[in-house]
Amino acid sequence: TWDTPPVFDLIREKGGVEVQEMLRTFNMGIGLVVVVTAGQAETVMTDLSARGEASCLIGEVIAGSKEVSYI
Repeated sequence: TWDTPPVFDLIREKGGVEVQEMLRTFNMGIGLVVVVTAGQAETVMTDLSARGEASCLIGEVIAGSKEVSYI
């Protein structure tokens, strides 16, 4: 749900790096992550926007097998 900075496409293409390895190594441009309850997400994103910061909802934390899943 976020825009991947073009530099990551360049690294992947020129380096022949698989997408899964790009995700594992570089997180594809995700910078700071703020983890809040689902009920707080909209409020936090609105506050960040008011402060001139771009934000996007990138996922959720759920019980599982301790693996990261990119859909």
